[in-house]
Amino acid sequence: MPLGESLYFRVNKSGDTSFEVRYTIFGKRRFIALENPFPQLSIAEARSKAAAIKLQTRNGKDPLEQPKLEESKPFNQF
Repeated sequence: MPLGESLYFRVNKSGDTSFEVRYTIFGKRRFIALENPFPQLSIAEARSKAAAIKLQTRNGKDPLEQPKLEESKPFNQF
């Protein structure tokens, strides 16, 4: 069910609920599930997270690729 601003509320067959954000970047349609399900994550918090994700995409950063980039960075050894 769309909640606006690319935020969607999902209910799967077993009745579990979650939020997802749908976006387009570099011509690809993508979606990212927010980490906490409803009601642990309120609609207001989900909207805030969705806004942050949309800001990342406007700046040319794919939120799904960010964790992969973080893992591939070498860490400094002293």
